[in-house]
Amino acid sequence: MGCIIGENVTTEFPWVRVRKDVIEDNIDLHSESSDFLVVKDEVHAFPDDKIFIGYSPSLTEKSQFCIVLTEEGRDAVERHIHKQTKEHENYVKNAIYKFPGRWHDLGSGADIDANIVKNTRPLFEIEVSVLKEKNSFNYHNLTVIYIFSQLHIYSFH
Repeated sequence: MGCIIGENVTTEFPWVRVRKDVIEDNIDLHSESSDFLVVKDEVHAFPDDKIFIGYSPSLTEKSQFCIVLTEEGRDAVERHIHKQTKEHENYVKNAIYKFPGRWHDLGSGADIDANIVKNTRPLFEIEVSVLKEKNSFNYHNLTVIYIFSQLHIYSFH
């Protein structure tokens, strides 16, 4: 049937959709011992091709299953599954993706700022122009700007 506890259904995800013809075959093959004999007429009358079967664990009794044989029940189960899936996705997303929050200073901000190394001197900027090549019509200048320890080369034509 596809309702193996721990594989197809669990306490976290108790619903599974089973093809209607599989349930009808079970009723026909086990005409006296099928668990679905009680709801045989409802199964045949249900309009969908698949039927929800839910796992209902109990501490006092042997594990039981329930079957949804109305369209209202089917819609309610689908809403529940959708809601549960969204909650699970949000839980996983929040467990994986951490977003920084606002800093709430509890009085240690001054100590932290005092121990952070900061650049306090102004940056040096040096511009050097070199005449690189002289053609009869164009002069190509190469300008080098040196800021701190980074070297940026700009070529102007």
